[in-house]
Amino acid sequence: MSSNLVQLLRDRAENQPHKLAYRFLPDGEVESGTFTYAQLDEQVRAIAAQLQALGNAGDRVIVVYPYTDGLDFIAAFLGC
Repeated sequence: MSSNLVQLLRDRAENQPHKLAYRFLPDGEVESGTFTYAQLDEQVRAIAAQLQALGNAGDRVIVVYPYTDGLDFIAAFLGC
């Protein structure tokens, strides 16, 4: 059982790496991108590593993305 969103993502990336995690439909109909669990986990880990290199544990981080960058926002949010 996963205790938080990051652990849930890691569990899914390990057990269902090719399953679709997110599909972004900016206008509600036309797909502009997708993430499998493995792709999302890779992005989240890269963002988390960058943030760890730039700051200290417990530092605050602000994430600012326009709505049209929905998948990037999801990865950044989970990376934080």
